[in-house]
Amino acid sequence: MRAIIRCNSKATREQWVQILRHCEWWSSLPQDDDVVATQYDQILNLIAEEDRQLVKKTYWFMIYNSDVKSWGLVNCPQEDVLEFRIRNHSSAQLL
Repeated sequence: MRAIIRCNSKATREQWVQILRHCEWWSSLPQDDDVVATQYDQILNLIAEEDRQLVKKTYWFMIYNSDVKSWGLVNCPQEDVLEFRIRNHSSAQLL
């Protein structure tokens, strides 16, 4: 299952990292770790082909929450707009 959350925000990438750390949505693994790269590829492959290039070009970072065991891909497709593409095996976990 997957969800896309779009939000308007003037926060910088660094500010978002701090927010996500505080909310426990930041992985303890480095962004260049093989596990993170695998999750990136898996989520990217779920994106519609016509949107995939834009997401790749505007990619910011991957996120993870251990409570719900969900990975997410964050991108910024236009100024002040963020997209969180979250994946989980259970739709109930995404509610």
